[in-house]
Amino acid sequence: MAEAWITEARRRFLAAYGAVDAGLLRAFEVEKETYEFSYAAAFLPSWTFVPRQAMRALLTEPLPARSGSCG
Repeated sequence: MAEAWITEARRRFLAAYGAVDAGLLRAFEVEKETYEFSYAAAFLPSWTFVPRQAMRALLTEPLPARSGSCG
């Protein structure tokens, strides 16, 4: 269920902002998960499994297809 939500959220994000570089989106996602891991490690150590799993998924799945051209 979470994977379906993530996929749909990405699709809507990309649709809302038009053609983007999927690599830039991935960099944004990795940066956000790094923040979430740091926060969990400092304040919710028992929850570090959540950003750890999200980061693993980000680093193992292929980049989303690019929709159109930039500019």
